[in-house]
Order: sequence, then structure tokens, then C-alpha cells
Amino acid sequence: MSLTGGTEEATVAINQVKPRKGVFEVRVGDVVIVTTGPEARPFPALKALDVDAVASQAADTAKAFYFLG
Repeated sequence: MSLTGGTEEATVAINQVKPRKGVFEVRVGDVVIVTTGPEARPFPALKALDVDAVASQAADTAKAFYFLG
């Protein structure tokens, strides 16, 4: 799956290597932006997550990651 915005493109991988039950993680390259879990339902840490802040931090990290190589 790819997300586009302007001329930039991001690839999203879901459970790329080994699925982990109850875990939500956002990475840019090898840098972990946020991780929750493993946690049981109803996933309180995931529900409390500020998605806009995570997306902004991921975008900033991606810019630095790809700029610096």
C-alpha cells in the first residue's frame, strides 16, 4: 500500500516480518516512532494515542531519514 502527498510517497507495511498480537508500531526505517503493547483489548494505550502527533513525527523523521540517507 502506498500513500501519496505531493511528490512524496510512503510505503506502509503491515506485519511485515512476524505479526505480534496486540502491538501497534510506527517505524521509519529502523527508527521506532511509537509502539504500544502488547496489550489486551480494549487497547487503552492505542485509543489514547494522538494520531496527528504521531503522523507529524513520522513525517519529520522520514524527511530527515531520506534526506540524510
